[in-house]
Amino acid sequence: MLDTEVAKEGEASSQGGRQAGGGSYASDTYTHMAVAIDGVDSEDFIGIMDNAYTKFVNEIKAQGYEIISPDVAGTSKYYEGWDRKKGGAINSGQMNGYLMATPNNFEYYVKKTSKKGKEKSTFVDNSMKLSKELDDAIIAKVTFAFPTIKMKTSGGAYSFNGSSVKATIDFRIAPLASDGSAFGQPAYTKVTFIQGKGPGISAQAIAVTSIKSDISIEGFFADTKFKERTAKKVTQASSNPGYYNVVFTDSQSTAVTHTAAADHDAYVSKSNQIIDELLDASLADLKEKAGN
Repeated sequence: MLDTEVAKEGEASSQGGRQAGGGSYASDTYTHMAVAIDGVDSEDFIGIMDNAYTKFVNEIKAQGYEIISPDVAGTSKYYEGWDRKKGGAINSGQMNGYLMATPNNFEYYVKKTSKKGKEKSTFVDNSMKLSKELDDAIIAKVTFAFPTIKMKTSGGAYSFNGSSVKATIDFRIAPLASDGSAFGQPAYTKVTFIQGKGPGISAQAIAVTSIKSDISIEGFFADTKFKERTAKKVTQASSNPGYYNVVFTDSQSTAVTHTAAADHDAYVSKSNQIIDELLDASLADLKEKAGN
C-alpha cells in the first residue's frame, strides 16, 4: 500500500490589545494557508502501486513461492468477520491530507471500515496467527509512506508581528508518516515477511526491511516555499483627556490556498525508482534468510 501526502493546511493567530506605552491598540490576527499538490492524480498513485505489486509478485514466484489466493486466506478463523477489499482504489479516509493507493488485481482484508471509509486493523500485528492457520505460510506486508509538505506556524498571545504560516515542499519517503491528529493511523515504509513457525514467541519475522530516516526526493517541484502573514492593525488611542477612551480595532485575517505543481513524469519515475530499490533489498534479504 502507498500513503502519499497531497494536501496540508495550517492556521495561526495572534492576540491584540493595548501596546507597550499605552498609546495604541493592536488588532487580533488570523492566518490560514493550505497547500495542495498538482500534476499527479489518483491514477498515477495506483499506477505506482501496480508497478510495485507486479515486480513483487514476479520476484516471489521466481524464488519458488506460491501466492495464496484471497479466497483461501478468507477461510481462516483469523479473518472471520473481517471486510474484504478490492485493490485498484484510492482511500482518502486514512489520514488527513493523504491518499492511500492499492494496486489492481489485489485483494485484502481489514478488521472493519468506518462510515467515513477509514480502514481499521487490529492494534497489535497478529500476522503470525494467520500464518499458523495457513500451514506456516509466509505473510508479507508491504507499505510505503510519502510525506510531501512541512508546515510551520507562528503567532500567539505575545506575538508582535501578527501571525504567519510557512510551508516547504519536501517530497520524501519516510519510516513513518502521520497527519498529527490524535485519531490518525500512522503509515510506515516497511517490507516484512512473517512466518508462524512454532508456538507463541517462536513465530518470527523472517526478514524486515525499512529505512532509518527520511530520504528526500528532489528536483520536480517548481515552487517549494510558500508563506502567508497577517500583520496587526494598530489604532492610535485618542489624546483627548477624560476618564476613559473607547478604542475600536478590526480583526485582521488571511485565508489562501496555494498549488505546488509537480513534473508528472519525474514524480512517477522517481517514486517507482525508490520503491523498486527498497523491494530489491527486501527480496534479496528474504532469499538469503529463507535459504532459497
